[in-house]
Amino acid sequence: MSTVTTDLKHTVQQVLVAVGDSVQEGDVICTLDTSELESQIAKLKENLADQTAQAQKQYDQAAASRDQAKYSLDEAYTSQNRAQSAYDSAKSAYDTVVSQLKPYQDVYDTALAAYQALLLQSTPGELTQATPVPTDASDTAALADPAASPSPAAATAQPEDAGLTAQIEAARQALTNAENELNTMKSGLGYTAAEQAYTSAQQTLSSATAAYEQAQKTYDTAQSAVDTAAETLETSGESDELEQLYEQVDSCTLRAKTAGKVTALDATVGSQPGTTIATIQNTGSLQIRIGIPEYDIESVPVGLPARITTDVTDETFTGTLSQIAPTATGGGSSSSQFAAVVSVDGSPEALRIGTNASVEIILSSTEDVFALPLDAIGQDESGQDVVYLQTGTDENGDPVFTATPVTVGATNDYYAEVSGEELTEGAVVRAAADESQAVSQITLPAEDQTGGQTPAGMPGDMTGGPAMGGQGGGRGEMGGGMAPAMGG
Repeated sequence: MSTVTTDLKHTVQQVLVAVGDSVQEGDVICTLDTSELESQIAKLKENLADQTAQAQKQYDQAAASRDQAKYSLDEAYTSQNRAQSAYDSAKSAYDTVVSQLKPYQDVYDTALAAYQALLLQSTPGELTQATPVPTDASDTAALADPAASPSPAAATAQPEDAGLTAQIEAARQALTNAENELNTMKSGLGYTAAEQAYTSAQQTLSSATAAYEQAQKTYDTAQSAVDTAAETLETSGESDELEQLYEQVDSCTLRAKTAGKVTALDATVGSQPGTTIATIQNTGSLQIRIGIPEYDIESVPVGLPARITTDVTDETFTGTLSQIAPTATGGGSSSSQFAAVVSVDGSPEALRIGTNASVEIILSSTEDVFALPLDAIGQDESGQDVVYLQTGTDENGDPVFTATPVTVGATNDYYAEVSGEELTEGAVVRAAADESQAVSQITLPAEDQTGGQTPAGMPGDMTGGPAMGGQGGGRGEMGGGMAPAMGG
């Protein structure tokens, strides 16, 4: 069994089936009015379109800013490359000049060191006038050098100091000569211009590098803004609410979940549906739900055959006890029962969902015996079990019954197995051993003999579909009623 349900409160627009119709899985049962939902969807889509347009505008602006930043970055990159190239050329030229000046610089440095060493040997006061001593190749300013311009005191130096003074003067002259040669070479090689060009190129490269790094940061920021705008644009047309509305529209088409026959329908055009729209049952796999008394449960295992009768037809149908619930229901003042399922064999057309049915579970089977109601069996004076066979008629034409010994086998609440030498097919047995209660006779069957089976009879509910826990099918409602349809 399956049901078609909905929790939507839209009015029914169309009903496509009727009770009794056969449907396949997925067939449309009915549709609900979706006009309100469609209106909500149209309004929401319009709002989303506005959001998308705004997101597109923001994205275009961010992309334009990014493109401008990329242009500036490319320009800064080109300027940095040019500055680097200029710097490399200026540095190479400067290094070449310095390399060519090195021999002259070395001579000058040596002369300077010698001159300074002699000055350190002089006694303070010996020389009254300082002579400038250059500190490097580009600086010709004199250091304090008392021997640079001899004072009168120096001219009247003591004889023992004359040698040192002469050495200092010679060293000073050598230093001056070295300096002059170095400056001459610098001038000839363009040292000053090379140095200035190198320093200027170095500053230009530093500025170009800083500009490129700033342009890179600006571009990265612009690209991040583009990425954010792109994500916003991509999701601007999406909405969880819209998805939910579409799902509700789809849910307004109610379909069968399983194949079967429509056994109940609660939907009319123009009205709001209930929770359960339709019930669909699989009439090709019928079941009967029964209750087994607790005192019988130990003797009734799953798998026993069953005989089924109904008030609709005289036919007897077969089935199998397919399931027994693990727990009992009821109790208290009445005995408990275990819910059980009997699966009907085949697909008999005479059995309809909702009809009354009775089930007899066959506990055991014995060959060559008959089954008679318990009331038909009595005992003679010696305690021998007997039944009363018709042996003729009297002068009024009424039947005459004679006590006939029998052997009683298995019994249930209604019937008992009986056998005896005088019991034959077609024989007539009085329905009650007590003559005062006998109002009918039983004819022992000649064909389709059912005697010898020990049934446990019980009323049941006829349902459609496989055993509990299976898929498909539907259940109908049944009345009770034990049918003692057993031949004797």
